[in-house]
Order: sequence, then structure tokens, then C-alpha cells
Amino acid sequence: MKELFLVRHGKTRENITGILMGQLDSPLYEETKENIRFIKQYIVKPDIVYSSDLKRASETAQILFPNIKITLLSELRERHFGRLQGKPKKMRDKVSSDEPSWYQMDGDEGVFKNSGAETLSSVFNRAKHILNLIEKTDAKSLMVLGHGAFLSYMVNVLLGEGLVRHPLDNLHYHRIFIDCQGNVVDVKFNQNWSSKSLRKKQ
Repeated sequence: MKELFLVRHGKTRENITGILMGQLDSPLYEETKENIRFIKQYIVKPDIVYSSDLKRASETAQILFPNIKITLLSELRERHFGRLQGKPKKMRDKVSSDEPSWYQMDGDEGVFKNSGAETLSSVFNRAKHILNLIEKTDAKSLMVLGHGAFLSYMVNVLLGEGLVRHPLDNLHYHRIFIDCQGNVVDVKFNQNWSSKSLRKKQ
């Protein structure tokens, strides 16, 4: 049985001001580093740590795990959102509040069409690559530090869902248990590190 933690990075200035970041490589917002140091006392110590090589993720990983080797992977980067990168998120959200087509998993429709955004097939290939790495390792506890949309795509691949339904707040995590056949047996979505339920199970 593998225990997989998919952890979203700490906040950047763009997160706070509502900018769609994609692969823009901004550092952590200085004040959020204190939040990361606070939750450090509750963090599970994993066997392996993988992190996106973008600053906001790698800096989060380095603060949380100063004494553990961190493997930086470009495949863990956020989806590239083309010309929408650096723009207010409200531009993306204008498509439809009822059926957000930018969350569709069966194509590249909606607001991202003709925007130069990375294709969903590319995103899914990257997600599958990371999951293959996880499957091949003998480690029982793994931590993946990444980005909100990309980690949601990883969950989508694991669960075989048609839509991304599980957003992730900054410094929160999805906790996923995977059996030796690669089947997901339990999932806890968008969890807070300081929650009592996690501390009881450690």
C-alpha cells in the first residue's frame, strides 16, 4: 500500500491578486513562508519528495523538507495557459459559471481554445509519467509538491473522472491510498495539515 500526498505550493503575489499563473516562475510571497514554517510541525515525513521545478513549489518543498532529498521534475509544472498566463482569472471564468468548459477533460474547448495553451493530451501525458514513477518506486510514503490545476489532473487520471472536481487550496493536500495493483482504495480531498484527523493517524 502506498500513501500519496499531493500538496499545493504556498501562495505567490499572483495567487493573492487573482492572476492566472500557469508556468510563470514567480517566487513565494514572503509572508506565506511563515505559514509554511507553521505547518511544518504537522507534515508527514515521506520516503520520497518530488517537486515541480518552478520556484513557488520548489521553495515550499525546501522549507518543509530541509533534510530530505528533493527531486525536482519539470513534468510537475503547472499547465501552460498560453496567452492567458499573467491575466486575471476572471477572464478565464467568463466562459460559463454553470458548465466551466475549461475543466472539460475530453478536449481543448472553451476559453483555452486558440489561446496557445498546452493541450490536455500533453498535460495528461505528464501526469501519467509522474504516476508511473510513483508506481515503480518501492517507497510507501510519497510527497508531490505541485500546482493546483496539474495536481487536479493527476487525481483525474487516478480516478478516471470526466471532469476535474477536486480543487486544492494553497498548502492543502489530497491524501490518496493506492494498493499494490495500482488501485485507489481511499482518498481524502483538500485536507489541512493541522487537522486533528491527520495527527491521530500518524
